Amino acid sequence: MIRFKYVWRLITLLVLFACLFTVDATAQRDRSQNPNKQAKEQRDLKQAREQKIEGQMSAREKKHLDIQDRKTRKRMKRTRRKSERHMKRGNSESFFRRLFRKRHFR
Repeated sequence: MIRFKYVWRLITLLVLFACLFTVDATAQRDRSQNPNKQAKEQRDLKQAREQKIEGQMSAREKKHLDIQDRKTRKRMKRTRRKSERHMKRGNSESFFRRLFRKRHFR
């Protein structure tokens, strides 16, 4: 009878500990916000940040262009047009990148 008492106490303690530990484990899974909503907020913040950076870059480019004299602006314009023509041909990579890239032979 005494052994049965100890076994019974041991079983109740094990069940009690099991209940307590499962409560702690479920308490850590608190989802106060919806993951989809958080992802949308992150996308919106990223888009706003990119727009701000884009605005700053365009202002810098305009200032840089205003500083140059007329000959330099013409040269920059010719170079940009030449670059755009090369990009239309389909070589999006520069000459050196194509020259030194790793090739996979069959």
